[in-house]
Amino acid sequence: QLAMHAPAVAFLLQLLAPASGSRVLDMCASPGGKTTALAQAMGDQGVVIALDRTHAKVRQTAGCRIAAGASLYAAHLSA
Repeated sequence: QLAMHAPAVAFLLQLLAPASGSRVLDMCASPGGKTTALAQAMGDQGVVIALDRTHAKVRQTAGCRIAAGASLYAAHLSA
């Protein structure tokens, strides 16, 4: 599956280079593209915790995860 990402996401993936089995915390996850790209870069092996400030943003992030078929991350509301 091919996904288009903003240049900043591509830079982030290159900078972090998350290996399969990594644990990643995304504290500003909505709308979900960055979080999904991280999960895909890890080969869907590991843990990505996606946080955001509102229920609507958390739902949007979770929807992106489902649409992309990434199973390793969970979206949560942050305080």
